[in-house]
Amino acid sequence: MKMGKMLKRPDSRTPLGRLAVIVALPLMLGACGAYGPAFTEPSAPNLHQGAIYVYRMTAFAAGASRQPVLVDGVQVAVLKNGGYFRRDLAPGDHTLEVKGFGPAAINFSVEPGKTLFYRYTIEHKSAEHIYGSLAFNHKFASSLDSIPPNIALIELKQTQGLD
Repeated sequence: MKMGKMLKRPDSRTPLGRLAVIVALPLMLGACGAYGPAFTEPSAPNLHQGAIYVYRMTAFAAGASRQPVLVDGVQVAVLKNGGYFRRDLAPGDHTLEVKGFGPAAINFSVEPGKTLFYRYTIEHKSAEHIYGSLAFNHKFASSLDSIPPNIALIELKQTQGLD
């Protein structure tokens, strides 16, 4: 009995292989970031509560990573590259923490009817070659910063909501 011809995986060195890489790469990378509705304008918080916006600008460094976000120790979202979310909070003192590339936490106070903005950033610090291999050990640093509303509203327009 004669067996059918085996299909071979496209070789990236051939024109067909290059085409496969060119088509597949944007599709894979596109799935890494946020893909909800684009930010337009902040919605006003309830008069008896305050609101926070937490966002991450689109960046290549750790672009496919997703970080759990906690408010007062409870996970409220998973922050993606180029994404944002909004939460209403009761007035008073709170803690915002983003898990991931080192400690990134901030204490803040919410006032009724007020909105606060926080930007999470991941930076690539260095890469060390692992001796005897083709691999590198990458070092990242992260920060969580309070951003003035006039700057945050400009930056947020470059983000999309989280699903």
